Amino acid sequence: LALQTKVLDYLSGFAAGQQGLWLTAQQIATGVGTPEVETIFKICEHLAATRKDLVRKTRGPCPGASTYQPR
Repeated sequence: LALQTKVLDYLSGFAAGQQGLWLTAQQIATGVGTPEVETIFKICEHLAATRKDLVRKTRGPCPGASTYQPR
């Protein structure tokens, strides 16, 4: 849950300064300072599926290329 909170905080802070940009799980992992890209991907997928009021997703050509943005 702590990592999920970091992801949401990062997305919210990033969106405030960079309106309209979408981020990959790799970019989010770098932003929150963790090497756990797969965990970040799973968190973002979960949030995009269950908390559509918080996170939007666009699919990429492969799962790792999907991008996320806060609402």
